[in-house]
Amino acid sequence: MAKSAFVTGATGFVGFSVARSLVERGIRVRALARKTSRQSMLRALMELGAELVIGDILDPGSYKGAFKGMSYVFHE
Repeated sequence: MAKSAFVTGATGFVGFSVARSLVERGIRVRALARKTSRQSMLRALMELGAELVIGDILDPGSYKGAFKGMSYVFHE
């Protein structure tokens, strides 16, 4: 089974770097992003091959179930 990671803060400098590094290592990335995130960052994540989950870390209901099947969680 392929490894996967859920990354919060992936539209920021550090979180995006973490997501990119994971993808480069062959790890499937699911990234939490707010609907107010910059479109350029959302596009960059999609170009990496990351799966986007639109939500807010302060609203657990918005990403409920997003951890399912994940091998790792990176909270930035």
